[in-house]
Amino acid sequence: MRGGTVPLLDEGLERSARPDGVFAMRVAPIEDFVITCGAAVPMDFEIFEGIIEFLTDGEPDAELAALADRWRFAASLYELAIELGLMSSIMYR
Repeated sequence: MRGGTVPLLDEGLERSARPDGVFAMRVAPIEDFVITCGAAVPMDFEIFEGIIEFLTDGEPDAELAALADRWRFAASLYELAIELGLMSSIMYR
């Protein structure tokens, strides 16, 4: 949503994620890379686009970085993911 790439370190996600998968999650910077923190939400790109459209009220020129910076963004995304049943495939160990 902010553009660019991020060098990510998450060994569990690396072992279990599909190469074409889309995940929404919080990340935290540590030196030259970031780590995941909090819940990861698995979704396909169409679902992601639908959620963004819902959260932006369909505004075609919505600033996605500003949306991601909203303090309730992650919580709203997690709530929608639970309602849509997207979290049913997640196993925490």
